[in-house]
Amino acid sequence: MTRFIPRSITVTLLLTIPVLLGGGNAAEARDNHNQFLRGDYPFTVFRSCVQTGIKPGFDENDFLRLLGNASYRTTVLAGTLRYNGDAAGTAVYRFLNLFPANTMTGQTPVGGGETTCDIENIVVNPDRSFTQDMTCSGFGDIGSGAGGTFDITGIKWDGQISRNRKVLILHSNSADVETLNAGFPRTDRDRICKISGTALQDRRGRGGEKEEED
Repeated sequence: MTRFIPRSITVTLLLTIPVLLGGGNAAEARDNHNQFLRGDYPFTVFRSCVQTGIKPGFDENDFLRLLGNASYRTTVLAGTLRYNGDAAGTAVYRFLNLFPANTMTGQTPVGGGETTCDIENIVVNPDRSFTQDMTCSGFGDIGSGAGGTFDITGIKWDGQISRNRKVLILHSNSADVETLNAGFPRTDRDRICKISGTALQDRRGRGGEKEEED
């Protein structure tokens, strides 16, 4: 005698089996918060830095104590952050420096140029706050520093991703010391920088095509 499985049980099995088989992948996707940072984000950031002379610049045991001379600068960065969704990305931006002290010494008070960065070690937390490390290189083409090149290591940015993923609030909480390698001849200098800014997701995607809504 042929036995029939009730239709309700059949439907339940069809819906349940794929979930059981793919449960690991689904859980893994939910836990991979780095996927929240994906796509292009045009941004503007204001940065203030205290930069020392030739190293050593700050006391290793008290980073707020200078071991030599230092200069102060404010900078505007404007460009694009590109996130891959896999804890890495890149950044390209223009910068404009203002050196307040130079206005009193007769030196050029402004400088500008272009920078490219590798973004690494991105960590997105469950509350959508995130941290990222950056290693950058660039060149100056305006005012002070024009014609020179530089490299910067030790950059750390913090941020917060909005609920709809369209807005990033960028800031820095730490007092990490960055290292700037620049000048003629090339020398290392320490500096501590604070940033504040925002980024808005480019909904056209990377190739100019509109991305699908999340």
